[in-house]
Amino acid sequence: MGSVKDMIIPGGPEIVGLDTKRRELAEKLYIKTEPHKFGQGAWKVSGRFSVADLKKQIPPVEIDSKNYILTMMTASYFEHAENIGLGSCYLGLMDSEGNVVDTTTLLDRGELSDIIVMQLANIPKAGTVEAVKEYHEAIKQGDISVYVADAESIFRGGFPLGSSSFKKMFKYTGRGDIYEKIATYDETVQALDEIRADVAEKGLDSFPDLKGYLEELTLGGTIPNPGAVLESPVLNFTTKFSVGGDEDVTEDEARARMGVDEKGYEIWKGTVRKCANDQMKYDGERNIKNMDGKVEGVVYDGGKIKLTDFAKTPDENREMILVEKNGIEYLVPTNKEIQRAVFRARGIYQACDDAKAEAQKVEGNTDNWHNYLLNHTTKETLQSAADDSCAMMADALKVVGNRALGTDIFDARPVDAWVDEFLPYASRVQKD
Repeated sequence: MGSVKDMIIPGGPEIVGLDTKRRELAEKLYIKTEPHKFGQGAWKVSGRFSVADLKKQIPPVEIDSKNYILTMMTASYFEHAENIGLGSCYLGLMDSEGNVVDTTTLLDRGELSDIIVMQLANIPKAGTVEAVKEYHEAIKQGDISVYVADAESIFRGGFPLGSSSFKKMFKYTGRGDIYEKIATYDETVQALDEIRADVAEKGLDSFPDLKGYLEELTLGGTIPNPGAVLESPVLNFTTKFSVGGDEDVTEDEARARMGVDEKGYEIWKGTVRKCANDQMKYDGERNIKNMDGKVEGVVYDGGKIKLTDFAKTPDENREMILVEKNGIEYLVPTNKEIQRAVFRARGIYQACDDAKAEAQKVEGNTDNWHNYLLNHTTKETLQSAADDSCAMMADALKVVGNRALGTDIFDARPVDAWVDEFLPYASRVQKD
């Protein structure tokens, strides 16, 4: 299932949930991208989901109201960001008559939209290694100058359950296989306690990769529990267009992949930090805890960069609801966090790692690892994980959507009516 949004292109493929009238209206908004000029287009957002870079291996299951929640949340944030000097490719939302409007206009009418209108930039012509290489060469040669950068900036303001930071900590202490088998808060803390005991006995210097990573995260020698927060966010970087899924890269590699000079990159890095701090502040004012997220950019006009893709939604960020029960302050996930936990508990993350290992052995790389997945899990397991996790997510998403928009437009049940099922997979506020 992969991406939750589909570009509406004249003569393009059929899109689930898009009727003829709305399609015709959206197609009128389309302007093709040129090598040195932005295009424009409308995206239909769905209730699909993506975990573990499974892409089309995800069964066709949708989460109720997610299409509207993601669209309205990211639009509302982009409108706010523009007012504080964070430019983006966002243009507005398409209403039922084909007009491009803002979120306030729709909400004042009591309406929603799941079609977002944005400027379009160049991307690789296909999802192949060759196409990505050609893309980078075209950027290098100046054949295209308006393009989506092949790097994503990840900001971390804390360490929720399921964070890739924990996966690395387990890996760097020789426990990578253990991490893929645990899912709950209690299981994770128990395993982290074993790591702490091992480090205390042998010394942190015995785990140089762990030591370096903790320093990178500004943690010193502290191994956190799920729910720990940082004084200020730290940045990490991944690829955008790698065929096998997002790959971690160094900051130098990220700058090179963006195709901008050092000055342009420093400006972009400042933009990312400003956006990260603002997103966390914005959510905090709405009773949402934003633990981490990503920022993506489009390069244009000789090296300028502005925000693109979606920003500050439960798909891009770990946005959590604070719930107190029995004297414990829980940080309840509102989307992928819980789905990752369910998929991990069903052994699917382990199957992904095994499929990548098999692809590496057979083909010498992991580009086509999806072709090996069903050698290590079953379609039935994928389907049950999708069904169960989607049913759990609908209420949580409606609550966070209402909080983000400052309205009760989504029909959300009270948190106490559904939260108990989430608590084993929730992070916890860590006391000083």
